[in-house]
Amino acid sequence: MFPKLLLDKLWHTTSPSRYQMILDSGMISPDSPILEKDRWGTARGPDFYPFVRSIGGISLFDFKNFNPDLYNDKYPLSNWHEFVPYRRKWGEAIWIEINRDGISENYIDGGALLKKWKAEEAFQHNIMPIIESASVGPIPVDCFNCVYKCGKNNEEFEIVN
Repeated sequence: MFPKLLLDKLWHTTSPSRYQMILDSGMISPDSPILEKDRWGTARGPDFYPFVRSIGGISLFDFKNFNPDLYNDKYPLSNWHEFVPYRRKWGEAIWIEINRDGISENYIDGGALLKKWKAEEAFQHNIMPIIESASVGPIPVDCFNCVYKCGKNNEEFEIVN
């Protein structure tokens, strides 16, 4: 079952250790000091990075009006299940609710992002249609509405701050 908490909000998800890096730097950065081998979908090199990464953005989930069953029917290859409610590889996830107004100057919504992907014929780059959106600039911590964690030891979302 899809977590109701995530519905109709804008999110960035990360691991606990990466969240600490975010807190230490004061922002989510598209150029955070994470090894490429540790990033999602980068194993095949820059020519095949996820689309948001290839444009220098930060990947966000926009679950506005999201219906998992309808979405799965329309986009069966989307891999949102890898991240929701948490990545099994991490064992625990941090979910950061992002204030839409706070990032509006750098925000590309899911529809516009998909349109850009198609216009650029960037089909070698992965994208999660419609629900994946992007910030093409850093996201300061003051644009966080709320932060939650969940994981294999507790799949209930617990508030972090």
